[in-house]
Amino acid sequence: MVEQYEAIALQNTFWGIQKRDDIKRNIKQISNLIGASIWLSALEMPVKLVALSEGALTGFTDEVFDYEHVTAAKELYIEVPGEETEILGEVCKHFGIYLIGQSKARDLELWPEGDRFFNMVFIIDPKGEVIHKHRKTTVFQREHSTCPHDIWDRFIEMYGDDPVRLLQALFPVCKTDIGNIGTLICMEGSYPEAGRAVAVNGAEIIYRPAYPEPFVGATNDMWVVQNRAHAIHNTCYVMAPNLGAYHAAPWLVEDWNYTAPFNCGGAKSMIIDYTGRILHECVSAGDGYAATILNIEALRQFRAKSKFSNFMKDIRVEQYKLIYDALLTMGGIYPKNRAMERPPLRHEKTDKLFDEIKERLFDLGIWTRPSR
Repeated sequence: MVEQYEAIALQNTFWGIQKRDDIKRNIKQISNLIGASIWLSALEMPVKLVALSEGALTGFTDEVFDYEHVTAAKELYIEVPGEETEILGEVCKHFGIYLIGQSKARDLELWPEGDRFFNMVFIIDPKGEVIHKHRKTTVFQREHSTCPHDIWDRFIEMYGDDPVRLLQALFPVCKTDIGNIGTLICMEGSYPEAGRAVAVNGAEIIYRPAYPEPFVGATNDMWVVQNRAHAIHNTCYVMAPNLGAYHAAPWLVEDWNYTAPFNCGGAKSMIIDYTGRILHECVSAGDGYAATILNIEALRQFRAKSKFSNFMKDIRVEQYKLIYDALLTMGGIYPKNRAMERPPLRHEKTDKLFDEIKERLFDLGIWTRPSR
């Protein structure tokens, strides 16, 4: 049985990096905030899990400034495991916690050439070891990261074509003594299939950072709706740390602390239970956190006993499989293997690619063209 424990979704101020060594500045900030949030949260229950937001280590330099992909891969980003995860591993050993983090990273196992970077989640255990990696599977139109689908032939070569093994490779779940953790990043959480994928692989906790404004605030609430939906549809806890204050170009001033912080995420870091209730939410921008008690045993009992809202038991697979069989018969939507021969494109050419995809949706009759 998994005893109850406190979990923290950390929302930290972070500085965009101009070189890899700048990451240590963000790690120092993260380490200080982990200590402070644990000191308070442990008054309720022992803290065993801390989750960081997307961007917490590096910011979004390649996206904001439209860096050429290979340059960003070689000059900005890390390997996992690597020096940065070793530093964070010492924090995990000191506090006895599991830590979920994210960074843009080279993956020399999948792409040994080293001229591609991926948006990657990692989990570090209380012994300081990296025990989980997940590569982001879908990115938004301004992100340069390579996705497995962009090098699909290489992915199949590495993992084979068995559907069960492929699903586990695309959406791995880390099974630990505090529960089974599935990980998504930002745009991935915009698709119900991603949450369902980690749930099929056994997730009890779904980690899902982060989302930008204007899709977080009260007039839109897309962030909240998506996070609660993943919890409800999959009978999972959802840990959703969002962006703290972002210093996008701190190298433009002598003292990084004097750059203007940007509230690009709208706060609302949150932890949601397996029935979709928001248990704790950080409503203020900047440094902060959401913390609450996770009861994995209660989740497991609910899944076993509910006759209604443990929805996984009701999935009629053959019906829903037809959606994607039909789309593949039509030729698919987003082109695979687009980064096999060349790195992901910069903004202008990416926009042209998406214009072509939208035209295809109109031509297939999936969308109806507007009148003007």
